[in-house]
Amino acid sequence: MSDINELSKETVQELLQLYKQLKRDSQTTDQFKPIELPKEIHDDIENALSISIKQNLKRFAKATLQYHGGRWTQPEAINAVFKSKLKKHQVEASEMVAAIHKGAEWIRTTARAATEI
Repeated sequence: MSDINELSKETVQELLQLYKQLKRDSQTTDQFKPIELPKEIHDDIENALSISIKQNLKRFAKATLQYHGGRWTQPEAINAVFKSKLKKHQVEASEMVAAIHKGAEWIRTTARAATEI
């Protein structure tokens, strides 16, 4: 395509009109159009208990593959032996940040001492 500064006024006007028309067309097609669910899915939702739906959604989220670092992985699982211990220890975010900051400060001091040697 040629330089934009070399376009004539008529060409610029045509491009602006084309842009406005495309924008108007996209707005009319983007309006919400309800989509009907298939009858089987609708019946399953209507007849299922909310608890079972929540359980199914949780199970689906856990079993779904995730994309991390350029590869597909399954979500990591927590060892059942440690679940009860993990539930006992609830840590606030500020405590966690303070602990990480303290560790980083220690590493920084150690690195500075190592470079001086």
